[in-house]
Amino acid sequence: MDREREIELLALVASGTLPTGEVIRRTGRSPNTVIRYLRELEASGWIERRTASRFGRGRPPVVNLVSEAGLQHLRQGELAVFRRLQRSASVAWGPVRAFSFWGIPFFGWSDLFADRVVLAKPFDLVVERNAELYADALDEPDGQYPCAEALIAWAAKSGDPRFAAAAAVLLKHARLEVTRLVRKSARMRTGNRVGFLAAAVGARPVLRAMEPKARKETMLRGSGPVDAATAALAERWNVRNPVALRAIAEMEELYGRTR
Repeated sequence: MDREREIELLALVASGTLPTGEVIRRTGRSPNTVIRYLRELEASGWIERRTASRFGRGRPPVVNLVSEAGLQHLRQGELAVFRRLQRSASVAWGPVRAFSFWGIPFFGWSDLFADRVVLAKPFDLVVERNAELYADALDEPDGQYPCAEALIAWAAKSGDPRFAAAAAVLLKHARLEVTRLVRKSARMRTGNRVGFLAAAVGARPVLRAMEPKARKETMLRGSGPVDAATAALAERWNVRNPVALRAIAEMEELYGRTR
């Protein structure tokens, strides 16, 4: 098995405790090929295959788990892909990994921001062409992460309610630089959305530096019913399709004390 397929399969197994049949389904390859690959990974000590406890009738499923050595090997392989992509595009770790880096641990595939479409297996690719996302990135041993201010500005316009609510929590991060946030928000044209999120969590230093602009900004991809308080705040900040204040409060309850 070549290294690319090896890393792709390890990334899939690391995404959850998957039975062999589900691994086969998600790869789209033949059962014999996938089983052979899994046996090779097991022989290398990178995955562990276990028989799950049986529930009801039938044969119990065999589940696949990444070992500690396998996880280290996966991270090394991911970094190799990251460094290769850096030679042809602006890249940074994507929202799931970036929010985890900043203290909000989302579960999911390793993902990647890039300023153009690139072949990014095994990552989920998020294309963001605005250079502000990559400017001021933090250069860590395992690759670059967007600075908190760029991540917040991006998340406010991402259309994803999880990321928007997480951005609200980050607005109270101890390392937040308000001046940089204002600049990033202006250049990514997301100032009203960031202001709405700051008001939602009472981020006073941010609110002192920002005020609503006349241009309407859309936060989420679809509209839905919102409570009166959310609607009133969205009206003040000229935001369409806002994330609900209740969702932000729940995110803050989960992660607001993690820093």
